[in-house]
Amino acid sequence: MSSQPLVYDLENQDDAYELQPKSLCAGDSYQGQPSVAVTEDEIIPAGDSNNVIRVDPDFGVLLSGKLSLSAMPQQASFGSGYYRLNPWLLTCLPTTPTPIPDAFP
Repeated sequence: MSSQPLVYDLENQDDAYELQPKSLCAGDSYQGQPSVAVTEDEIIPAGDSNNVIRVDPDFGVLLSGKLSLSAMPQQASFGSGYYRLNPWLLTCLPTTPTPIPDAFP
């Protein structure tokens, strides 16, 4: 139980309590499985310790881990759909899977 009083009048509560961070994972205890953490100003869904998405008002969207985009290049847009790739540039991109040598073993 909380030591702070329960406030029913939400419009006039005058910061009766601070927002508490929340975390959600499967099971009773965290054992490295996927989880979601929500704080007052950020959301962090995590697949594991290496694959994390963090949405933060100061730094924006941060991606950690391997990245796979499942969209064709002509479907990609930037700046809320305002910018797209030049169609002439798209003719230079391979349309079939192209092996890329691993330069750093």
